[in-house]
Amino acid sequence: SMLHSKYARWFLILLAVVIIGGGITAYVLRGSIVATGERGILKGQVTVGPLCPTEHKDTSCTDPVSANRGRDVIVYAATVFKKEVARTNLSPFGEYSIELPPGEYTIDTGYTGVDTSKDLPHQVTIEPGEITEFNFSIDTGVR
Repeated sequence: SMLHSKYARWFLILLAVVIIGGGITAYVLRGSIVATGERGILKGQVTVGPLCPTEHKDTSCTDPVSANRGRDVIVYAATVFKKEVARTNLSPFGEYSIELPPGEYTIDTGYTGVDTSKDLPHQVTIEPGEITEFNFSIDTGVR
């Protein structure tokens, strides 16, 4: 019947709006960093370099996405030597974000090859519901 198809069409349009709208809402919530409960967030930007050799011109450069791949940010309990409490990979753009209970922590990296960092290890204090930002550099040893 015509009335039935009219309702069916409106139902499908409404369903599409709910699905698309719900997807957008979920994406926005996933894209923004929201501190939940009594935990805090540690986040930052990691600069990895040099990527191009200056002494060995015959060697090719490493692209930034490859340079970030496989590099970890490791969080240790500040009070217990090398007690790992969290670990995360760098994003392709060198960013990281970890949700942690409030407290004192030591940040380091899982050194790859001849990596060094003058910024690490570094101590941070995570406050409940707050974002703590710590940016650091990794020297790849490429010369």
